[in-house]
Amino acid sequence: MDLDLALVRAFVVTAEELHFGRAGERLGLSQQALSKRIQRLEELLDRPLFERSTRTSALTEAGRRFLGPARDLLAAGDAAVAAVHRPATPLRVDVLHDRLGPARLVAAVLAGNPRLRLEISARRGLSLALPALRRAEIDAVFGRLAGAATATAVAHRLIRLEPLVAVVDAGHPLAGRSTVRPADLVDHGVWVPSPGSAVEWGTYLQLFADRFGIPLTFEQVDNVGADELLRRGRALGRVFLSAADVANPQADDLVTLPLVEPRPVYPWSLLWRRNDRRPVLHDFVDLLHAYGALEGWRAHDLADCWLPDEDREALAAGPPAGD
Repeated sequence: MDLDLALVRAFVVTAEELHFGRAGERLGLSQQALSKRIQRLEELLDRPLFERSTRTSALTEAGRRFLGPARDLLAAGDAAVAAVHRPATPLRVDVLHDRLGPARLVAAVLAGNPRLRLEISARRGLSLALPALRRAEIDAVFGRLAGAATATAVAHRLIRLEPLVAVVDAGHPLAGRSTVRPADLVDHGVWVPSPGSAVEWGTYLQLFADRFGIPLTFEQVDNVGADELLRRGRALGRVFLSAADVANPQADDLVTLPLVEPRPVYPWSLLWRRNDRRPVLHDFVDLLHAYGALEGWRAHDLADCWLPDEDREALAAGPPAGD
């Protein structure tokens, strides 16, 4: 039997997401096209690989048995292609989500360095991106170091300290201020879209809310636009909490307020395989770090900032010895 790697890749990504919509986004396919690929693979294997319902998908026993070898098959195929095209292979960098800060940071670096060749992916959480990094499906990934459960096989470097912001509608009691403090949010509470597979972001927010006694609600919403943001905020009576670099909706009736005293910051590091010594990778790391210094990406004084203790410890430890 000759297996089409495009069909195998469709299966692996869908098995990781267990959601045809999200898997289609990762692959750049419509749900209909993705379903056809899965059906074709099931026909070739003469076995159902997914148990489907109206809201969820789960692997069948055959699907669970096929997943490990399928990943190995993709890794072998990627390695074969890389062996032929190695001089022209771009760096594969995962930014977790195209709306988050790392996507904008990379775009800024690319704008000033048009010869830099990157292949960007967005796996929406370190729980998916770190296994891909270890399997050499990607070369580097952005993430919160304390949430990465990294081993000594992974190297890292701090790239950005991203401040948190509060977004309210123009009629909100906090809207007239120039800044707000975490203590000001206690009486109002905050809400954010459900982090899904981005558990490190959800954990950070929960630690922040617990530290200052702020009621926190995770809402299951998709494609948060200005209208939806206003509707949910008003319905819940809570403040929308976000990070400053996120591509948030813009509207005349929305007000974005920096958080201060203390200023909560989200620490974005770049992570890569420690044994990857390619100059192109380390040149990219140095370029990001140097560009960040020029743009003030890490300019905040940590003495005036709030970070979870585990993040301070992870950053204070620095990269593994020898990197």
